[in-house]
Amino acid sequence: MAKIYFLLIALIVCLAACAPSQQAIQTAIARTQTAIKTSTRRPTVTPQATHTLIPTLTFIPTHIPIITPRKTPTPNVGTLDNPFPFGMLATLSRSSGGEKIIFILQIKTVMRGQDAWSAIYSANRFNDAPPAGMEAIMIELYAKNISTSGILKFEKYDFSIVSRGRFIDAFDYSPCCLKNAGFLEFEILLAPNGEASGWIASMVSEGDQSPILAAGSDQSGRGGIYFSLASP
Repeated sequence: MAKIYFLLIALIVCLAACAPSQQAIQTAIARTQTAIKTSTRRPTVTPQATHTLIPTLTFIPTHIPIITPRKTPTPNVGTLDNPFPFGMLATLSRSSGGEKIIFILQIKTVMRGQDAWSAIYSANRFNDAPPAGMEAIMIELYAKNISTSGILKFEKYDFSIVSRGRFIDAFDYSPCCLKNAGFLEFEILLAPNGEASGWIASMVSEGDQSPILAAGSDQSGRGGIYFSLASP
């Protein structure tokens, strides 16, 4: 601004001192305007863009627990619902005289219907035929005492037949004298390492395709080990 005033004063002095020419006047005016424009030019300010940060949202996944299905336990074999398969060698134990005896029991042969009744009748003509709706059955069993001590004992009263839900024991039907027809009865007494086979005779419901032998159950049907009598 001081420079502008200086030029104005100089112009005035020049005008006052002498009458300047027209060209001089125009030159002075042009210089004055140029000085004004130069002095009044304002610096250009370039605004800097404000950097706005847009936050990135990270979604935290909801924790979904992995549910592992529980394993279905395998039912114990030898029960009424899951008897030992026909012909399987079952390793069992029982207590006798305070001793635990380990032994093997197996269903070897099953004969039923007319064949079984013919054998029973041949053994003793006084054996009764099964009642109506029932048929005779004969079962060959194998046992071995694999304990180091103790005596294994079985007789026909230790066994029951389960046919269509009914327990049939030796008190319901018990043909006798099977050895007379060449069938050694399963009444055994085995020392350690002793083994034997024998037969028991009973009855089942006619047409029953899945009868079961119960060994060692009481008169109420509790306890015992169960074997399928349905041969494959």
